[in-house]
Amino acid sequence: MAGKAESVEAVDPGNSPASVAKARILIIDDDPLAREILSRRLKAAGYEVLLAAEGGAGLWRAKRDKPDLVICDLHMPLAPGELVILALRHDPGTASIPLLVVSADPSRLGPEHRVDAVLAKPVDAQTLLTTVRRLLSSRFTSETGG
Repeated sequence: MAGKAESVEAVDPGNSPASVAKARILIIDDDPLAREILSRRLKAAGYEVLLAAEGGAGLWRAKRDKPDLVICDLHMPLAPGELVILALRHDPGTASIPLLVVSADPSRLGPEHRVDAVLAKPVDAQTLLTTVRRLLSSRFTSETGG
């Protein structure tokens, strides 16, 4: 992703429920360009975006802000994404938040991480938005009993 300029187009969230379109998404990634690209794509689709530049800050924001979805990279200094994911899954306050890993090398994940979806970088905008809508739809459906 580094060094590539990318245009961002407004994408209609489609016929998803209104609650999905207004969802809050936390992006945890140490790469400023990756955070910016993901953030722009999600904001253009109508989502509220929260950002964290490293794993510790991401854990804190997830606990404090209770996002509807967490997007996490794996390769980060201080607190690697695998540890962040395990911490989120073992905390009762964040365990049910859907987790989407967006990483150049997702092979480091094991079944113990219990992520909901994995996308390899660089991620296609439409694939990202389709995956986000699917994860949010199933979250909101399960919360409302539908």
